[in-house]
This record gives sequence, C-alpha cells and structure tokens, in this order.
Amino acid sequence: MKDSCLVLTLVTFITLVDSWMAFSPNPENYTGPGCYNKDYGELSLSQEIQPNGVCMVIVCERGGLSYRGCSSVDIDDENCSVMPGNLSKPYPKCCYEIKCRDEL
Repeated sequence: MKDSCLVLTLVTFITLVDSWMAFSPNPENYTGPGCYNKDYGELSLSQEIQPNGVCMVIVCERGGLSYRGCSSVDIDDENCSVMPGNLSKPYPKCCYEIKCRDEL
C-alpha cells in the first residue's frame, strides 16, 4: 500500500510539472452554479472539454474555467528528440514525448 501511494504521488508530481495551467473567472454577471464562457456556453461543475486540434483540457471549477496544456521543452541532448503528440488521445496522453536514441 505504501509503495502504491508513493507511485501515485510521483506520477501526479510528474504530470503537474509537465504542464501549464491558466484560470479564467466567470463573468461578474453570471450567477449560475457552474461556469460560463462565450465560446463554450454554460458548463456544469467538473465538466471537461478538450478542444479539437489542441492538446489541452478545459475544466469548470468553482468560480471559472481552468485551462491545462502541455508545457514546451528545449532539449540540449543531441541523442534525444521531441516526438509529436497524438491529438486523437485525451489530455495529457496527447502531449509530445521525449525519446532518446536508445528508445527510438
């Protein structure tokens, strides 16, 4: 049990470090229970949207929308490359992968 908690904690930490996040508050005049955005309309709390063509997720949280996406990277190791992500997969599985020569 202890080992599974440690693995879960490490996976969560790695996921959080490898992403960006932004928050957009609801409009002041919105009084609904969820979230409102002019592009997506009204969303219920915890509802997630993954826009087409972008590896990111938008989540309705209390007070507004939370945006999460893949971070950018710069690799100095000539043995490693950034492999493009697969936009048909849900976030964060759609993010790029870093592969080094022995993994290619």
